[in-house]
Amino acid sequence: EILNKGTLDVTSLNWSIALDGGLVLFGKTTAGTIVSLPAGGSTVIIDKPVLGFGRILITITVEVPDGEPVTKTIPALLLFFVVVEIP
Repeated sequence: EILNKGTLDVTSLNWSIALDGGLVLFGKTTAGTIVSLPAGGSTVIIDKPVLGFGRILITITVEVPDGEPVTKTIPALLLFFVVVEIP
């Protein structure tokens, strides 16, 4: 889920998701654009299916026009089609 914690509406947000580590057979990277996100609003990114296994790092990056990219990396375990976050 991507949240707009700011006080202004934003448009043309580019996002990407990359999986590193483990054995990822497909779904290693994906990207897209959010046309508009109102102040205080949120949207959910739906990724294409992934297939693989092992410990992975999920890196999510959101780029706002005229702003710094925001990146979050999450450790997880990939078991075929299931992704489980590792606390």
